Amino acid sequence: MTAVRIDDKDTWDSFIDESPSGLLFHKWDYLHLTAKYTGSTLLAYAVYKGDELLCLFPLFHGRVYGISTVFSPPPLTVIPHLGCVMSRGFAGLKQSKKESTLQMVADDIGGVIEDLSPNYISIAFVPEFRDIRHYIWERCEARARYTYTIDLEQPLEAIWTSLHYKLRNKLKKEAEAGLRLERTNDISTLHRLITERYQDPSLDIPPIRRDYLNDLVRTYPDRIGVYSLYDAGDEIVGVVAAQEYKRFLLWLGTPRLEGASCRERVPPVAPDPACEG
Repeated sequence: MTAVRIDDKDTWDSFIDESPSGLLFHKWDYLHLTAKYTGSTLLAYAVYKGDELLCLFPLFHGRVYGISTVFSPPPLTVIPHLGCVMSRGFAGLKQSKKESTLQMVADDIGGVIEDLSPNYISIAFVPEFRDIRHYIWERCEARARYTYTIDLEQPLEAIWTSLHYKLRNKLKKEAEAGLRLERTNDISTLHRLITERYQDPSLDIPPIRRDYLNDLVRTYPDRIGVYSLYDAGDEIVGVVAAQEYKRFLLWLGTPRLEGASCRERVPPVAPDPACEG
């Protein structure tokens, strides 16, 4: 196998589109905007076996307080998952072939990282990427995170009956409150509320930058949905942003507003590294 840097948006995005595990965060323009606003260098690597493209692996190289770092994704970007994207055919391979392929990918990318000689590495893999033994063997610290998924291609009735009865009761109650959900590409209210939330002294990290968020929504207006929830009196009770590329993924959210009728909190989403070293 061979890991090489590529500078071909069409090749990159076509591979991400075809792979089941590719997310909007992996798309070419999204990665370059992330590099721009984090002041890091994007290293867009492809892993080939002969002429066959098997894997894409975006890395971000930079210095933080004088420390050399390699991230995927960088901090303060609110990207929950990044890391490698395997080819469309990877899932259909025999287990032994999967393991040997992952070993070679890890070896090739490991060689790239070794050449960079960072003091700190952090990689947050996509949920489908579960075999991280090769990175643990290289003395990375693994942190498991769990999430819930729902197949949205099911009939609505099947989705509804699969929910816990307490959640169904809450949804019925809120439906009677006259709530209204609107989709918009305006990030002003969302960013203002997130900024207010991060003024809490217990949150010792800055919120996502407004110009970064604005550029992302402008670049992907059909793939990033910003939703405002209004009560019966047309007061905003919550604002969220979602990734809508291959799957609906709640990405950013505001806390419960003071005096709002909606009783549930939607906390700001922050990335959790899946592998650190």
